[in-house]
Amino acid sequence: MEDLKTAAWMLRYGARSLAHNLDFIPADREDWKPSESAKSPLDVAAEVIRALQMYRPIFDGPEITAPRPVPPPPTTLAEAKTQLLAVAEEYAAALEAAGPELDRPQEMPFGGVFRAYRAVCYPVMDLFHHHGQICYMQCLLGDLEAHWNEAAIADQFAWPPDDAS
Repeated sequence: MEDLKTAAWMLRYGARSLAHNLDFIPADREDWKPSESAKSPLDVAAEVIRALQMYRPIFDGPEITAPRPVPPPPTTLAEAKTQLLAVAEEYAAALEAAGPELDRPQEMPFGGVFRAYRAVCYPVMDLFHHHGQICYMQCLLGDLEAHWNEAAIADQFAWPPDDAS
């Protein structure tokens, strides 16, 4: 499933870039919300982590008999970065290892039936959505600079890749 290998690559880059951008949220603003009903930067980061954890059991088979243990949500942005990078790497490895077993219907916990090989891509799209939210919050906090993660770009986009055979 070559598409899932591409999704793994995108997830790794996106997680590194999001973690990098969390560094530009001031420590005293990690719980700041642009409005009462909005999410804080810490809430947004926790939601990305939660989506990766929530969708991970799909790789184990169509029958989700017991939820996987989920660590408590992060309480600081530093903790969120650590959790994000770890859970994203685990998820990316599962994407890379997936094969035809995901060519099946998958009943979702919130209702409906999805194609499993597409359902597992949802957290990747979700990550990029929330990455944009963090960048926008940086602007709302007065930071108008684009914070590109040059190391992630060099690692993920270089040609030829170091692992080329």
